[in-house]
Amino acid sequence: MATIANLTKSGNVEGNSAYKQFPSGGLFVRKATISTGTLVVNDVIQALDVFAGEELHAVRIKSTDIDTGGSPAIVLDVGYGNSDSATASTSDDIIDGSTIGQAGGSSIASVWSSDDDAGTAFAEGPLAFSADDTIDIHVQVAPATSAAGTITIYGYFS
Repeated sequence: MATIANLTKSGNVEGNSAYKQFPSGGLFVRKATISTGTLVVNDVIQALDVFAGEELHAVRIKSTDIDTGGSPAIVLDVGYGNSDSATASTSDDIIDGSTIGQAGGSSIASVWSSDDDAGTAFAEGPLAFSADDTIDIHVQVAPATSAAGTITIYGYFS
């Protein structure tokens, strides 16, 4: 486990409502948009709440260009299970090694396509949570030149 450099919480992870199952397993979406400043290696952004009993079916993440260096280097992971002070082994289980912040772009991981789930937590189906947690964005590799921008993340839950 790595020590977290900076922990940022989107306003979405400060909620205290308990999960209420939708009838017949209907899907719903949570969305968070995070304004980034200077990012460094092992920064963690707690982006979306997950409540005990929920299942995660997909994540879509979109970023503006947050590394304006001549040779951009930033690499982002999406995972869960991080504490307030250290990353967990599951910090990259949903999306591992995304370079979308290098020029702007998006990435998706889901249960609906084998193209979306290779090597992710979705390979066996929806990711079930038995305890409250958060979906986190982890800066795996620091940007060459960090630039302010936005990261938007969508979680598809039942």
